[in-house]
Amino acid sequence: MAHLQERYPSTFRHRHRTQVMAQIYLPLVLATLLLFIIPTMGLILMPNPLGVGSGQWAAIALIWLLAPFFVLIMLGLVITIALIFLIYRLTVKLPTWTQKVRMWMEQGGILVLNWCNRWVQPVVHAHTIFAMLQRATTLLRHPSEMMRFKSGEQG
Repeated sequence: MAHLQERYPSTFRHRHRTQVMAQIYLPLVLATLLLFIIPTMGLILMPNPLGVGSGQWAAIALIWLLAPFFVLIMLGLVITIALIFLIYRLTVKLPTWTQKVRMWMEQGGILVLNWCNRWVQPVVHAHTIFAMLQRATTLLRHPSEMMRFKSGEQG
């Protein structure tokens, strides 16, 4: 199997990188600006109706209160991107036999599930027969139960 770099010329990689930049990273940056930075700046620059300037300090205090959350969100984003990149690199490096091993494991799991179902089937049948016999003896001992059974009530 050819390596990814061997199959695709550098022009395709360059075009792909520009498309990723324009279609993924640019909208992320713009969304970040629209959702976080612009409203925060609007709060800071908004004039206070009292004329004291306390609105600006309240907005600055709000920024300092929310800043750790922004840092945690960005940290989560960086970790997610790093994991995606590492998984991509891992799948490129893994040999083809690993897919065969995964397929064998899935087939083994299906085999184990089939055997477990076969072993449990007699137990389920025995419980079904026991429940039918128990219901029949209840109906024979108490004929009034037959009327409830015919009307559709379960007891």
